[in-house]
Amino acid sequence: MSTSALSALRLRGFDALARAARPSWTSPAERIRHRCRTRTFPDGPDTWLVCASKSGAATHPAWFINLAKNPDQVWLEVGNRKLKAAAELLKGKEREDALARIAVTAPRYGQYQKKTDREIPVIRLTPAS
Repeated sequence: MSTSALSALRLRGFDALARAARPSWTSPAERIRHRCRTRTFPDGPDTWLVCASKSGAATHPAWFINLAKNPDQVWLEVGNRKLKAAAELLKGKEREDALARIAVTAPRYGQYQKKTDREIPVIRLTPAS
């Protein structure tokens, strides 16, 4: 697959993304290893937040590294719509406010930053123009 494909789905009752990563792989087993599901948080019309928390681990999740390397190759599937998405890494107060909004919906996300020294990335996904 030449792009990162993101698909909206429900995972344990929550909105989530299934993502096929961009890295090259040599076997079906490696392809499975590069797929992930992560929770998304609606943040207005046609806007979603994604938190690269990795449950507060010391390192970033692999999907975030792939997205950071290829921010122009993100696709969303929301319902019956498939659209190219723009990924924006939030910084400073905007990131803190977004993380606080996420924590209202999913309190455990508010605890992840306390478990690690790294700044947990929060990404805003919107339809690309």
